[in-house]
Amino acid sequence: MIPNSIVLAGAGFIFGAILLPLSRRKWAHPHISHQISLVQPGSAAKQSCHHEQEQSPFFALPGELRNEIYRLVLVRKGWNRRIKYSASGYDRPALLNTCKAIRAETLKIFYHENDFITTVHNFDTNHIIRWEQQLERITASLGDDNISIGQSSDVDFTQASWPNLMVWLRRWHAGEVFGSPDTPKEILEAQLGRGRLVEHVVGGMSGMVDAMDDEPWEKVEKVLVGWRSALVSRDRKWKDD
Repeated sequence: MIPNSIVLAGAGFIFGAILLPLSRRKWAHPHISHQISLVQPGSAAKQSCHHEQEQSPFFALPGELRNEIYRLVLVRKGWNRRIKYSASGYDRPALLNTCKAIRAETLKIFYHENDFITTVHNFDTNHIIRWEQQLERITASLGDDNISIGQSSDVDFTQASWPNLMVWLRRWHAGEVFGSPDTPKEILEAQLGRGRLVEHVVGGMSGMVDAMDDEPWEKVEKVLVGWRSALVSRDRKWKDD
């Protein structure tokens, strides 16, 4: 199936209205809340397509079989097959746009059974905010506030932006984004003791935000400023405002 490009631009997302409450959890450890019911076994599809589509033998198939066919088209298994999204959007299979009946049966499969990944460039999380807003709309359209969507992220630590990093950490402190940079402990566990200095410093700042979860952001920010000199020692661009 040739995918359609879904653009993450300011407004105009595909569906309209709210997702699961934002929880302060790491992307590196996606949480699955519960098994979502998809097409009910033995059920017939809702009569939402054009007349000729409603008469298709496909909709007479048992729900379990339709689900398996959908999965063959929609689900990408494997760590290296995660669906990538960025500031310009992401690809969504054209099957989801076939008709209302198929879309109603396939959206949960596509979003719940796939894993999504993004790369954070220049510590800019604006596209992540737009992505989460779109997920809220999609979840609301599905009528299930508890649907969980596996997410992870990579961070380009070769780039430097102190203002963007502080915005990210402020959003994490406020619970406005799903994740923050890995802490040094998580880096060591994931990389068997490796990791660049900048990665550890940024991770230490992330851990500090976690530790000061109950403190006002203004107080947290004053503590974080003390880490800046360590970053500047590695790259003068960290001094830029």
